[in-house]
Amino acid sequence: LDDVDFIRPIGKMCAADGSIDFNNVDLKINDQAESDFAGLLKGRCEYRLYVKYRLQDYGGSDVFMRAATLYANDWQQVNEYEYKVELWDILKLLQTTKIPARLFENISLAKIVSQILDSVGIDSYNLDPDDFDESSVVKYFWASGDETIFDILNRLCESYQSAIFVDEFGI
Repeated sequence: LDDVDFIRPIGKMCAADGSIDFNNVDLKINDQAESDFAGLLKGRCEYRLYVKYRLQDYGGSDVFMRAATLYANDWQQVNEYEYKVELWDILKLLQTTKIPARLFENISLAKIVSQILDSVGIDSYNLDPDDFDESSVVKYFWASGDETIFDILNRLCESYQSAIFVDEFGI
């Protein structure tokens, strides 16, 4: 989204990622059962990013708003006292998964998106019912089978000036 494109004002997909460095000087991050962090070093974890808004100057109180839901598969131990975690949103799955070649003909843009996501088992998405109307019918759209789902959906967004994003709840 940070690339300047004066011809197409919208129509790109953007995956979120990042990393966290954990300081473990007190050695509380370990696999011992009595640790508060037991099991944290194994498997997939969900991280929820919140932003704190200070509203005292406006007669209110502090408000925490969820900004993102990110995931991590594993932790890398940098040294005895430090861990690094690489984070990614659900669009990462779309960047690594391909679907078979397919031709979409005379269906709405929303139906194409839902059929692509359904074909790889992604069922937690939200489309506006108005997106299924006849005004957004795509005559022909071809997925070659060589592209990832992310690339196919990105090409669809660019071609039809649409936007696909993951909200703060990972949907």
